[in-house]
Amino acid sequence: MARLTDFTFPLEGLNYTDLIEIERLCQVNGWGFTYSSIHGHIKDPHQHKAAGIRKLIRLASELRTEAKQLITVGDSRNDQEMFDSSLFPYSVGVANIERHLNQMQYHPKYVTEAPGAAGFCELIAALVKNKRQLS
Repeated sequence: MARLTDFTFPLEGLNYTDLIEIERLCQVNGWGFTYSSIHGHIKDPHQHKAAGIRKLIRLASELRTEAKQLITVGDSRNDQEMFDSSLFPYSVGVANIERHLNQMQYHPKYVTEAPGAAGFCELIAALVKNKRQLS
C-alpha cells in the first residue's frame, strides 16, 4: 500500500529474521525501514515520528509548546524515537509494547498494564486522577 509518506505492507507470514533482512536491504539501498504491530514501513531514512512531533512544535510556536510539556504514547517499534528521553522526557508505551522492547533502542519511561486503546485510557485515567489530587 503506497501512502504519502511511505510504502507499507502487512507483516503476516514474516518473522523477526525476515524483518531484519528487509531492514538490511533497505539500508543498503538508501531507504529506512521500521515496522508496527501490523505493517512494515519502507520510508525516507530520516523520517520518524519524533521528527514529526518536533516539527509540529516548531510550527505551532504560538502555542508555546515544548517537548517537556508532551507525553508521547506508542505501542510498537515504529514509535521508538518518541521514547528517546533526550527529546521527550515523558513517554508511555501501552502494554503490547513489551513484545518489541528487546528490538528497540529507546524504551518508554512508563508502560501501562493494559494493551492498545485500553492502555491509552489507563493513561488518561491516571492523568485525570493526578490532576484532581493536585487541585
